[in-house]
Amino acid sequence: MMILIVFFILIIFALIFFIRFQSSDQAVKQQELNEQEMVEKAQQVYSLGEFSCSYDNVLKYDCLDILKLISFKRKMLDSEDYLYYRKMLGDLKVEVQEIYPIENGINFTGGNAVYDVFPSNSLYKPLFRYSQRSIQIPVVLYNASDTSVGAYYFGLLTVTSYFRVTER
Repeated sequence: MMILIVFFILIIFALIFFIRFQSSDQAVKQQELNEQEMVEKAQQVYSLGEFSCSYDNVLKYDCLDILKLISFKRKMLDSEDYLYYRKMLGDLKVEVQEIYPIENGINFTGGNAVYDVFPSNSLYKPLFRYSQRSIQIPVVLYNASDTSVGAYYFGLLTVTSYFRVTER
């Protein structure tokens, strides 16, 4: 009888160990999938024609047009356009900041983000808890309204992805 009791206790410990091992393995796989999705979304944002510089309908690599960013930001005030980009981009926050020279004051960060799925000034509150991860991509910012030689600036595109953690 004692041998059966010890045997069942060992089986119970083995099952507990196996279940914990499987749950930690699933968490690692979920984190890898989240990171892969984050990189894909950042690439999608980076290659949007709505942001890219172009000359004679030819897109320039590593370049964002400041006037297009301003226009896109205004476009997000329309609910139909917002829903279209919400469906395409998902749970993201897109920020652009000028790095050099700073005197031009190009700063689409924080509450002034180009695109934010959870804007701070909105009455909409998310139904779930979210974790967030960011990717920063160096870019060239082009200002067509600047007629001087220095119409190109160095900038930083920050794409923050939100991932649902648990229900409230």
